[in-house]
Amino acid sequence: MNINAIAGVLVCLLLAMPAQAQTIRLQLDGGEGPTRSLTVVPGTSTETFYLSTIIDPGGEELTFAEWVQTPLIPNYPGVFRLGIQHFNGNCDVYFLSDYELGMHFEGVCSCWDEGTPITMLRWQYADFTGALGSDIVLSLRGIEATEPRPSSFGGFPGFVDCSEIAHVLEVSGGPAYITGAGAVVPSGSVVLNPTPDVVVGANSKSLAMLKSSFR
Repeated sequence: MNINAIAGVLVCLLLAMPAQAQTIRLQLDGGEGPTRSLTVVPGTSTETFYLSTIIDPGGEELTFAEWVQTPLIPNYPGVFRLGIQHFNGNCDVYFLSDYELGMHFEGVCSCWDEGTPITMLRWQYADFTGALGSDIVLSLRGIEATEPRPSSFGGFPGFVDCSEIAHVLEVSGGPAYITGAGAVVPSGSVVLNPTPDVVVGANSKSLAMLKSSFR
């Protein structure tokens, strides 16, 4: 292959790549602002907390998204789900299936053309009795081959833009870290009731420092 042909291939590859990162991540909020780690204490304001799923389409339009996230209720039946907010509001044309499997398919009814991050789902939970354990990692992934519905994005989370072009989403948001008990929290994931101290990369940080860095 000559140099001109190679240059042409490189140009095509660059044009096919998104201009910005296209990501999906989870976020917790116990009343003091967004964070990736939260200690839930029954009898205090943090016994009620929110879990949000946020997609950043990287400047692209969006009309449908698909992902799987760790379900909370089946593993901790003493936790209550108090409510859920959808990005699409009162839209009748959306899919939200298999709550307990953690499998989600969301349509936004019309074309979301802002290109900015979207809170697709916001769940409200409550732990009134201390049903949650320690180091509970909640994460995201795509649909796997063994699951009842085939993946639309080759086993990855993804979204479809308003021109019906599919985009794979990277699970990303903050660095990966390890809790004091050795639980691994990948980028884009969150943790409930983490055991301090948390290790980020090669540096050990206190839990307070970690939480403040993601607000």
